[in-house]
Amino acid sequence: MEKVNRKRGYFREELETMSPEEREEYRARKLREIVDHAWRNSPAFRQRMEEGGLKPEDIKTTADLEKLPILKKADLVELQKRDLPFGGLTATPPERVRRICISPGPIYEPWDYEYEDIRWTQAFYALGIRPGDIIQNTFSYHMVIFAHWLDEAARQLGCTIIPMGGGNTETQVKVMKELKSTAFLGTPSFLLSIGERAREMGVDPKEDFSLEVAFVAAEMLPESLRQRL
Repeated sequence: MEKVNRKRGYFREELETMSPEEREEYRARKLREIVDHAWRNSPAFRQRMEEGGLKPEDIKTTADLEKLPILKKADLVELQKRDLPFGGLTATPPERVRRICISPGPIYEPWDYEYEDIRWTQAFYALGIRPGDIIQNTFSYHMVIFAHWLDEAARQLGCTIIPMGGGNTETQVKVMKELKSTAFLGTPSFLLSIGERAREMGVDPKEDFSLEVAFVAAEMLPESLRQRL
């Protein structure tokens, strides 16, 4: 991969260079569209709004979000138990669900066929990930949805994704070296573990790896760990 500038540019310049006023109007418009769609297509959402004495026209700006009834995690679990699998909250036809993931609770999470959310893609670009990067994704693909979100973001950006999942640091080292991964997705402590295992295997991370950027999440990144990485 040719040397690229990882500190400049935008994924969607028109969205990322808005004035504060333009951004607020954009967010308000999107919010109205979402609430209207959910009102018309999600029975449980509509019921919750009606119980709160609300109609879509009551939600005009982001300041109106405080009017919406809060759905606590425990209540969501109970709602799904009463109306499996999604508690009546989905606003798309069942045949459009591409994946069903499970998060602690358990909570069943549907994923639409027409996934168009670019927020993670924007985050990748802001971080410095660029088209053509070879991304080693070490977040779990098993049951939970997070790794799939990031996988889709990499596809939208035009990257090559290696769906490693977690664990097996020896294989992670081998793949990172042989496939010349340029970007890492995972927890900061796991990236540190890969580096330590590499040295045990006689691999010098600075010389033998091609990593240039890392997207880390799911745990704290204190300055002491940042310095070691």
